[in-house]
Amino acid sequence: MTAWPLIAWRLMLIEIMTHSISSPQPSDLPQSLLGRFLKFLRHPRYTVNVATEHQGVIDVLRLYALALVTVLPLGVLSSRLADNLDSSNKVLEITKTVPILQIILFAVILAPLWEEAVFRLPLRYTPMNLAIPFCIGMMLIVSSLTATDVLPRIAGLPLLAGTVVLAVVLWLWLKELDSQPIHTFYEKWIGWLFYSFALAFGLIHIGNFTSLGAQAWLLAPLLVLPQTVIGVFLGFIRLRYGFWWAVLTHGFHNACAITPLLLVRLGSENLLESMSSGIQDKSLAGTDYVLILLVSTYVLGGLLLCLITVWRLIAEWRAEHRQARPNS
Repeated sequence: MTAWPLIAWRLMLIEIMTHSISSPQPSDLPQSLLGRFLKFLRHPRYTVNVATEHQGVIDVLRLYALALVTVLPLGVLSSRLADNLDSSNKVLEITKTVPILQIILFAVILAPLWEEAVFRLPLRYTPMNLAIPFCIGMMLIVSSLTATDVLPRIAGLPLLAGTVVLAVVLWLWLKELDSQPIHTFYEKWIGWLFYSFALAFGLIHIGNFTSLGAQAWLLAPLLVLPQTVIGVFLGFIRLRYGFWWAVLTHGFHNACAITPLLLVRLGSENLLESMSSGIQDKSLAGTDYVLILLVSTYVLGGLLLCLITVWRLIAEWRAEHRQARPNS
């Protein structure tokens, strides 16, 4: 009990240091991590700066455990829905053929960088925070249009150069503007911005699925529901802890997701097919069983650790509610 005044005083100092545009009173802020997260989801709040005092690594890992436990059932639902639509996941096909180092480079480093730059960086305003996602987003659109021959390939390079020029012009123009009205706009509409970016982040992953018909596209929000939920968690981490924490969490998530697939790649040629269609003893080598044991330990051990973490998060949140209402 003696620790609660110290925690409340620390929260007050954090709020003063963050210079929030509309700062709630410290007594209104939940002190449990789950309580702060749920309060933010109900009423997203915009601040100009990121809190400089927090348990970054511990908080982010606990939030990721909660995200994983939430997303896993949604992933099963998405997978079943894709099977019913006779669709397959491109990511699984890529992990079977693309060299391992290239997979790690793209999934753990490049993809988190550009996706967070486009979908999380603009959640807190600076001229650069808008110019960078504009540049990356336009470059990706141009590259996609030229790759699919919608635009002639010869036009690709000039359009990419023009995109960079426009991004620089946008940055210079925003620097000349008064930032206070823009921050006020963010303060008013941060909820719409937050959930819109999370939904957009999810929808771009519809490209992970193959052979989707016109009617199947109506179910796109359900197919990418796991990615949308992950986008919500990453958005919260970006706003409460900073952009690079979101990048690191995204990279960590991708690394956790591809690790079992990469371990299977170390086995015989039949191992991946056997695990997806049923293990056949005669088709597997002796080392394959060691890899299966490693993958099983990795998955079950990680899930157990996440469940314990989530149980503790809920216990802290419930204890906070009981302490806030001692007479109930």
